Amino acid sequence: MLKRGGKRRPIPRLTHEQVVESFVEYHFGRLSPEMNTAIERHVRSCQRCKREGMTNAANERKGAVRRLRGVRGGKPLLGRRARNIILILLMLLVAQVLVYQVVNGKTAALVSLLNNGHAGDGGLNNPQTPAVALHSTNALPLITSGASAIALSADDKRLAVAGGDGQHTVVIWDVSQSKALTTLPWSDATPPTSIAWSADGARLAAADGSQITVWDLSSGAVLWQLGVPTAPAMRVYDIDQQAVVARPDPSSAFNAGALAWGADGALNAAPAGALGPVGVSTPQSPVVSAWTSAGSHIFAAGKATVRVGASDADAKSGQALLDWSPGGRYLLWGALSQPIAVGAAASSHSASQPPDSVVSKLASQIAQAGANASAIVWFAPVGKRVAVCDQTTPGAHVSIVDIASGRVIYQLDETCDSMTTHAALWSSAGANFYIIPTKGPVKVYTIPAA
Repeated sequence: MLKRGGKRRPIPRLTHEQVVESFVEYHFGRLSPEMNTAIERHVRSCQRCKREGMTNAANERKGAVRRLRGVRGGKPLLGRRARNIILILLMLLVAQVLVYQVVNGKTAALVSLLNNGHAGDGGLNNPQTPAVALHSTNALPLITSGASAIALSADDKRLAVAGGDGQHTVVIWDVSQSKALTTLPWSDATPPTSIAWSADGARLAAADGSQITVWDLSSGAVLWQLGVPTAPAMRVYDIDQQAVVARPDPSSAFNAGALAWGADGALNAAPAGALGPVGVSTPQSPVVSAWTSAGSHIFAAGKATVRVGASDADAKSGQALLDWSPGGRYLLWGALSQPIAVGAAASSHSASQPPDSVVSKLASQIAQAGANASAIVWFAPVGKRVAVCDQTTPGAHVSIVDIASGRVIYQLDETCDSMTTHAALWSSAGANFYIIPTKGPVKVYTIPAA
């Protein structure tokens, strides 16, 4: 008899057939102690069980049970004290990483990591494929520091750099040789904040909040210098005749979409598809748009209201849309902004609708953030990538985003702090990206091919 719960329970007598039916369950330890004892008693006295080897199986099981009961837990590789020390060291390492992120202005990237990639990167990144940190391949020794604007000629051979080193001039540099070719005079008290080349590279225009100056680059002579009207405003100038040929209404100029240059300097609504699949205009093209590869400023202009163009601060500093006609005779100057259709309104075709989903998402996030939220985007001329400067988050870095997937593929080692639309630009083929850094000379980033 066995005891269970303080009571004796009888050991059943089993037939051979009952033992055979229960032997598998017995072997795997699934029976009660009384059934185990009954089976073991039967196989010891059953000749048939002995012939069939059931006795050996029962003895092997009992021996295995005894051996398992004698097994003791293995000794841990590390003692408790050692484990505690390792844990403390890991905690210190994590703390150092957190401090480094904060000190170096990388809190946005940290928040993105902690939130599975849905914050800090504008919701554009994929946490499964993090952005690659990209460092400048060249620091052009053009100036020591403090440039106010840059512009690249259409053939990528010459770079115009305004200001820098306390000088109020515009210097034309040979990019391949890092050599100054021409120094152009600038008469205003502040250096230019907007620069544009004519398509043939023969003329250069620069502007600030007070004046526009146009140079003939073959001689370095000033062709025309004139004052600018109070923003918001648009003007079309005939440089040869030194006359104003058009005064478009800044509040409605782009209502019908992009504008196309006419032979007489007139700006008319561009035909459908004039911007091509990219959806943005490029410098010195026959089409003018608020969305341009030269840089577009997106900013909050009130509760749930977003605009693209020149903000009040931009207009005050002289940030403006400068665009040459294809022949280099007419120049458009515009200090204006246009409303952006975001959210449900963006689903319908609109002149102010963002050109792609990346910018549309960015505009929606700026609308939600409100107040001083803003960003600058520079569309690569090839139309596959866009450089994004999120100025809503202090210390955020310039990112290169793949337009098709919306994924941040590269993060540059330059922050967006104090950047303007004319502080960065793409080369004509989208292979290089130029930036005026917060401190130091102009940086060049080589962007790997898609």
